[in-house]
Amino acid sequence: MTPITSPSSLGNVLQHYRKSLSLTQNSVSQQHYIRQASISSLENGSPGMSIDTLFRLMTALGLEMQLVPRKDSQNDKAAWE
Repeated sequence: MTPITSPSSLGNVLQHYRKSLSLTQNSVSQQHYIRQASISSLENGSPGMSIDTLFRLMTALGLEMQLVPRKDSQNDKAAWE
């Protein structure tokens, strides 16, 4: 399991799963009523996307979220600066 600790790491994981399913941003957009620009923004790690859009994309890709305690949160400070 890949730890997701920033918008950028979330975007990388989402893009990886979409591509592993041989789906384009356009095909996901059309089949699941998510704007292609929103998919692109999420995959590029743009902060500020709505939770609704994130969960719609996760559903389209067959993903779910599980939250677990971090092992070391000290190293993640730079990701938010």
